[in-house]
Amino acid sequence: MTVPEKALAEAVTRVPARWVASTPLVLVTTFFAPFTLRPRPEGDALVWLDPMTEETFVRSLAAAGDIGLALAPPVVAPVAGAHAAPQDDASGTPVSSSDSRA
Repeated sequence: MTVPEKALAEAVTRVPARWVASTPLVLVTTFFAPFTLRPRPEGDALVWLDPMTEETFVRSLAAAGDIGLALAPPVVAPVAGAHAAPQDDASGTPVSSSDSRA
């Protein structure tokens, strides 16, 4: 075990069973049950970071208030050979090629 790993292991074992302070305690989900035998502490001021996947990690950071999370709509690949109808930029209403606004 490296020195940083040993320090982390010692710090995690010192987390109280109940956090009563108003100052938030930031913890990593994978350091506690069900991922380890260490029970999860209880309390109102706990902030959990979840590194299981990139998405859960970013979402937990956003929930903690460290970052803002803005989701873009999914990009749909066009179907080969399909042509989308032209759309009026102002209203989104399809316009025909004979329409004078096109």
